[in-house]
Amino acid sequence: MTTIAIIGAGVTGLTCARRLAEAGLRVTVFDKGRGLGGRLATRRVSGLGRSGAQVAAFDHGVQYVTARGADFTSSLERRAALQAAAVWRPRLSQSRVETPDPAPWHVGTPGMSGLAKSWGADLSIALKTRVERIEPDGSGWRLQFDDGSAQGPYDTVVVSTPPSQALDLLPKGAREPFSAIQDVRVAPCWAGLFAFDPQNGLAATAGFDCWRLEEGGSDDVLVWAAHNTSKPGRVGLEAWVVHAGIAWSVAHLEESPEMVAPVLLEGLGALTGYAAPKPAYQAAHRWRYARTIEPLGKPFLSDRAGSFYVGGDWCLGARVECGFDSGAAIAHAILWDAGLADRRAAG
Repeated sequence: MTTIAIIGAGVTGLTCARRLAEAGLRVTVFDKGRGLGGRLATRRVSGLGRSGAQVAAFDHGVQYVTARGADFTSSLERRAALQAAAVWRPRLSQSRVETPDPAPWHVGTPGMSGLAKSWGADLSIALKTRVERIEPDGSGWRLQFDDGSAQGPYDTVVVSTPPSQALDLLPKGAREPFSAIQDVRVAPCWAGLFAFDPQNGLAATAGFDCWRLEEGGSDDVLVWAAHNTSKPGRVGLEAWVVHAGIAWSVAHLEESPEMVAPVLLEGLGALTGYAAPKPAYQAAHRWRYARTIEPLGKPFLSDRAGSFYVGGDWCLGARVECGFDSGAAIAHAILWDAGLADRRAAG
């Protein structure tokens, strides 16, 4: 039976793995992180408040998901049927907000990571496992891990990491078919996470649940602010998430979270017209590979033998659906080569 290793448990890797597994192939997903989904991330913090018994939750990566294609729409509908997704209808700010996407805004429940967990259900996934090298092994590939161990050989390898990390994992002598990865441009983003006691929060004075700004010049610190607790299924303290603009994030990329968080909090207060109260919790998170600026222009790259694939949302654009489409396309190519394309799962 064909054995497949997928590096990266983001949307691309999970979509690809699910389709291959449902077609009967042996698939293992490896990810260096502690959870699934990549930027479909939810941070939960406990021990807050005077009693130490309160919690807060923050979707500090992807804020919501929209669908344009029938395939992704169908998959989101199945996630909703499994109570892993719901439609978010926030109050939009009337100040400096770009025209919202007319498609429904889907969010994972009880957090954005709920979407990833649903896509990854029942798959063979090894978390906190960092792949350092991928080496030829006979007619297949062997994975070398950072703890000195190895697994393989695998008939096929799929790398679904950010582009710079994918380049680092390419085997020696296998770079020529993948040289176009160097032309992909991905920008960082600083995220701010703030929780307030409901009696001393921002929701009432802000008058909005969502504010977003078209990317502008370097003077724009924030381009997104969201009352996270307004999303379906959220509980806990009043939680807010803000995202800094690309130019600001690049300029302050190497600063510490402790330095960045107060600046982002000040920006959030300015949006509401009031100084932000002292939060019960504050933090900043740096996403180094947050947004695709120049995509590859095709859903994936592969070697001539069809045994090594590289893909991700950065192949097609900046939306979650781009990652889904990349993973689905890789899975279809593998199933086609195996004579199983007619058994392709719906995702």
